[in-house]
Amino acid sequence: MKASNFTELLKSKSEYWGPQIGNLTETLVKQLIRAEDSFNPIDLVKIITNEDELKLFSENYGDDLEQVFLNRIAEQDADAFSPILRRVRSWVEDREIRQFMASEDSFNIVDAIQNNKIIILQTSNITSSKTRNMIIHLFMAQLWGAINTSYHTDSHQEHFLFINQCDIIDDGLTYLPDMLSKSSNFDLGIISIVQQLNNVHKTLKSSLRQSEHIITLNAGSDPSDTGTIAQVFGINSKKISNLENVKLYLML
Repeated sequence: MKASNFTELLKSKSEYWGPQIGNLTETLVKQLIRAEDSFNPIDLVKIITNEDELKLFSENYGDDLEQVFLNRIAEQDADAFSPILRRVRSWVEDREIRQFMASEDSFNIVDAIQNNKIIILQTSNITSSKTRNMIIHLFMAQLWGAINTSYHTDSHQEHFLFINQCDIIDDGLTYLPDMLSKSSNFDLGIISIVQQLNNVHKTLKSSLRQSEHIITLNAGSDPSDTGTIAQVFGINSKKISNLENVKLYLML
């Protein structure tokens, strides 16, 4: 995961966030990513909660220019790291999120993409919606970064991303609008399935409506659902609710 992506992830999930804590987090994470071992947020918690670990880290990482800022970080009071800890600690303490983070060390998503592998993220067995959305968010951050990396190699290929039930997991799809807007630049096709368009967050809904091809089946008789879809297609909502089985409307 890129340092900037991880910082943006923390920022989007935190109520109190300013430039100073952003710079502090990104500097720490950049150094961890550059280390020989894979970056894991658990390592970040260990460093910022232990004064000796933080001092040792500041002395052994970074070049001459970064060393000055790392030394300043090591001199910070514990309160300075509170916005990071409030968010990361909840991830580390969640068993399923922790297991997903740990699995990142043994699975190279960039290699999988470059070798044209099928990658499946199965979340149906996760009962907590908060945990599920966080895992999806972390996975999407990894995936988007890996697609960027893979595209800039000589062996890049076209790929497809298939997302089911966007209306249920939209809290975990913060990266999707950016992916939709730039997908053609990276030879990426995105197929997203939505059962109830009105349940999708406004920002994501706007992005989905700009998809190059839109297909709808019979969406039921609820006017709020059929009306929204009918607006997208520019037709009467009754045409949506009266669709027969296996028949559909397609917008090219």
